Amino acid sequence: MNGSMDELQRELDAIFANSFDGLWIFDGNGVSLRVNPAYERLSGFRAAELIGKPVEQLLSEGLLGRSVVPEVIQTRSRATIINHNRNGKRLLVTGTPVFDESGSIWRIVCNIRDISELDELYQDLERKTQLVSHYAAELTRYREKETTLEKQIIGRSAAMSRVIEVTTRVAMTDSTVLILGESGVGKEVLAELIHHRSMRGKHALIKVNCSAIPETLMEAEFFGYERGAFTGALPGGKAGLFEMADKGTIFLDEIGDLPLSLQAKLLRILQDYEVQRIGSTRPRRVNVRVLAATNQGLDELVQQGRFRADLFYRLNVIPIQIPALRERPEDIPPLIGHFLTLFEQRMGRERVLTPEAAEACLAYSWPGNIRELRNVMERLVVLTTEREVALRELPREIREFGGTPDPGVVVSRPNATLREGLEAYEGAQIRKALKEHRSIRAAARELGISHQALLRRLKQLNIAVG
Repeated sequence: MNGSMDELQRELDAIFANSFDGLWIFDGNGVSLRVNPAYERLSGFRAAELIGKPVEQLLSEGLLGRSVVPEVIQTRSRATIINHNRNGKRLLVTGTPVFDESGSIWRIVCNIRDISELDELYQDLERKTQLVSHYAAELTRYREKETTLEKQIIGRSAAMSRVIEVTTRVAMTDSTVLILGESGVGKEVLAELIHHRSMRGKHALIKVNCSAIPETLMEAEFFGYERGAFTGALPGGKAGLFEMADKGTIFLDEIGDLPLSLQAKLLRILQDYEVQRIGSTRPRRVNVRVLAATNQGLDELVQQGRFRADLFYRLNVIPIQIPALRERPEDIPPLIGHFLTLFEQRMGRERVLTPEAAEACLAYSWPGNIRELRNVMERLVVLTTEREVALRELPREIREFGGTPDPGVVVSRPNATLREGLEAYEGAQIRKALKEHRSIRAAARELGISHQALLRRLKQLNIAVG
């Protein structure tokens, strides 16, 4: 019998000592009798500091902030509280009374479980749920756009054909792409096309306008932060834009406006593909493709000390230059047709340009590029009252650019298509510029296009020089 009792006692001692949860035993009067090693680990106290002391003494000495034991003694039933200990842990404490044969409380068994990790797991789950919701919304939005995305890449010119060809080739890779071009040429649309044609097209495309985020908030937005990282931080922390783009693509527009302090951290991401949240000591791996765009000359910014040379070389793996609209006037007619059709469908109003109006649009330099052309076409569909949009309906800057165009052969030809009329007018303008200037470069400056663009148009329009 004694042997059996000894074996049972050893078994109970082993269970008590090796329980993962903390155990603390009190007698019926609330005097501490025994604690296991797990509670010592959770609380940071040694058993010798606790054993033999009534719960009231433990509370008065500040060894406990609160205790479940008085409530168990008072109610004679199980009770549960959440306690915060000096190690910063949140402990779930459940006290259970054990009664003797006379019905008096003989022992109080307190189970203590660390729920800090559970809270962190819950918050992490909340963050992941938010990311999943974000991804779902992004996928829905981009699937709706995918069918019309390629229609926005309007370009019959040789220059745009080359851009689209290069875009198609690089889309299926994971290479970093730097999209260059003036404001309004369609850099964002090209980035969307690269993303949707890539293996990452089913995941998120996160767009970031680097010039629109205040410098003081940039690091938190880009890399995220842990809870309590700074005053005003969200209680559960926040994932950064690079984490949100995991498995997808991040598009950094206006990259030339990125502060130098953030450029160094972006360089580290491109080298190691790891981000570290503000307030965290643990880096996080991200699987993300980087597309960047700028309307500035990054090489000039490097020379001025405003952009890191090493970051420039990291971004400039595959540069794609989108030419300005004035350098590819042959793309203006299809763009006009595309945007007129787009706004006609939205507003139920059919509009066509008269030959004079079309000639003026072709002659104009379009400093705002495709964005400006789109806005002008929308304005015409909204504000004009007649089906045919006359020259007088155009904005003043277009009507008066380089003087009122001479209609010439464009107007007088019966049944001429818009393209034929525009090409005829373009040819007349080029011949006039060549006649008035001694060199092709000077003529190109007069026409507001590059030397290379003029050479291409001379060849395409079969215009002899000399």
